[in-house]
Amino acid sequence: MKPPIFILLVCLVACKNSSFKQGVMDTFALDTLKDLRYDSIVSFDDHMPQGIKEAEKSHLHKDSLKGELFDVLTNDKQRKRLKENQIELLTKKSAPYEQSSGDYKECKGWSIPEKTIKYVMKHSRSMDFRELHDMFDVFPCVIEGVLIYKDEPYVYSMNAGGWWELTQGEKYLMMGYYGDDAIKRGFINGVYDWGSE
Repeated sequence: MKPPIFILLVCLVACKNSSFKQGVMDTFALDTLKDLRYDSIVSFDDHMPQGIKEAEKSHLHKDSLKGELFDVLTNDKQRKRLKENQIELLTKKSAPYEQSSGDYKECKGWSIPEKTIKYVMKHSRSMDFRELHDMFDVFPCVIEGVLIYKDEPYVYSMNAGGWWELTQGEKYLMMGYYGDDAIKRGFINGVYDWGSE
């Protein structure tokens, strides 16, 4: 079997239509980013508990999804007006993780209450992978589930390092909780304070 990169290169050389080439390259780049996104965390698709999969399917109407929660969470004014009771956590489960990890002792039994999840969602800021790498720890312990906002389902994943992800179909958002009370709220660690060095 030929390696996937070889097949991609053959396709690119054989293609004469540059927009098709760009589409193939964009798809390849998107797939690569998705793979990189899960290098150090548990993938939803492979490890999502059956109850979460069923809940997501029962509330998913792909043709009518608007993704309004993404707009609310990335707009400071709208996020401040967001009421915690507008978000319904349909499911909340601990995701499986590698028990041989050095973080296993800290992760054993780790969980956070629904009230904290909603609070953190409202008081987090959007971030990118650079900020995740520089500012937060990535633990193998994760709480994940399905939430409902304005009758639309979203899959969330909250990491013990004080950051979380939100997905809906192909839409994706990564948020970090920058409050200095992350440990008091039940996280193993919070945002890194570079000023304390």
